[in-house]
Amino acid sequence: MARYHIAIILLVFCVLSPNAKTQDITPKKYDFGNVDLRSEFGPIRAQGDMGFCVAYSNADMLSFWLKKYTSINTVQPANMVSGLGTAIVLNKERRADTLDQIKEAKKIIGNNDPHKVLDNLQNKTTELIEKIDKMDAERTANGINVSMEEYSQARTALIDAQNKEGLVDGLVRLNEPEKEQFIAPKKICFEKDVPTSSDQNIVENPCHSTIQIKELFSEFYGLKISPANKQAVTENIKKLFPKIKAKYINKLIKKFSQEPNFDALKKLTDKSCKSIDSIMSNNYPSAVISRLDYTAGDLLKTIDEKLTAGEPISIGYNAMLYYYYVAEIPDDGVYFPPEKGHQSTIVGRLYDNASGEYVYILRNTWGVGACTCLQKAYALSLPSLRDDVINAVCADPVRSQSKLLSDMAASVYASNKEKYNSEVPFSCDNGYFLIKKSALKQNLYNIAYYLPVKKLPKPEKP
Repeated sequence: MARYHIAIILLVFCVLSPNAKTQDITPKKYDFGNVDLRSEFGPIRAQGDMGFCVAYSNADMLSFWLKKYTSINTVQPANMVSGLGTAIVLNKERRADTLDQIKEAKKIIGNNDPHKVLDNLQNKTTELIEKIDKMDAERTANGINVSMEEYSQARTALIDAQNKEGLVDGLVRLNEPEKEQFIAPKKICFEKDVPTSSDQNIVENPCHSTIQIKELFSEFYGLKISPANKQAVTENIKKLFPKIKAKYINKLIKKFSQEPNFDALKKLTDKSCKSIDSIMSNNYPSAVISRLDYTAGDLLKTIDEKLTAGEPISIGYNAMLYYYYVAEIPDDGVYFPPEKGHQSTIVGRLYDNASGEYVYILRNTWGVGACTCLQKAYALSLPSLRDDVINAVCADPVRSQSKLLSDMAASVYASNKEKYNSEVPFSCDNGYFLIKKSALKQNLYNIAYYLPVKKLPKPEKP
């Protein structure tokens, strides 16, 4: 179990204490009250299928910070801190550290599709593992004298294939950066500089929003720029960095074509974004991240304290709270639900008379339609609704034969939405999630926020 949680820690940059104890989550030193900071934020944005949740939450926190300590009105969409720009800025160092691996991976890929090369390497690795396992089984079970030379060659080939697979896989994954640490970037990108939510970059339907910029990351970190894809690269740059002139873009593409390790994306970000020193002279944001030994009660208490002080707070939590998950219990009776690390921003707290508990106003990064879709999907999975569908079938079996069960479930849900939605641990309000306190307590593992300092510390020299 400990190893399981360590893996989750690495994936989401922050931690879930495996020994967390249940505590009373109601602070004793101050009175509760409703807090609603939604008016301090611009429109809800969508990270799409890019792994940028930490960066987007960070961008929302920075937007609030700039509105509070500068004259910039970050409620206006163009003045919001860019989630996409923040992700790029916070990942530049990681990209710089991997240039040698990128160079080696490009040698392996050549002019081929990186994803196909990766698939071939994965298949080859699987085949070699199966071959070696078969040799081991034959030698052990049947006493067959396997050629040591053939066995050694298979082992060497496996190691080589695994190394190549790791290099190519690392390069392919560069279009989905690792979870960034919650820190204040040295450069601030605004939506008008690096648009996250422009019509060009976002395709949104009621249930899912997709950022159409994967091609740019793939082209800069996975493919060689050639006459065949040069136009596509140019167009993607124009979408992502609308203020950059065509002449400068052409100059960067030319240099990148000559020097594959040239970090063109960094140059574009540097030119589009502003240094934090040019935006503010004091009250710099200094990040605070919760300690490893904090319990859910500790974290909730801090959340309530920050909200009472009129400030939002970024949280790390298991996003499986949005899904009704049913799994078969193993024979040993030990069951651990799946983990899906996610980062969002809490911007308020309201007392819910219906449930008799507080709900937290959560600003997510999945677009404005995500909450209602997830709420309906959760309700359609509830045992109570399934029982009502079965009762409806039994009440009129002849008529029910002409209907799909999914259609019947949707019809039963529509007939009494209020009843089923009341069993869902969250509700929706204009794109915001209202999370029940009891549900958040079960899934919360991290918090992060900013404190003002006179000056940002200088980075240590390597």
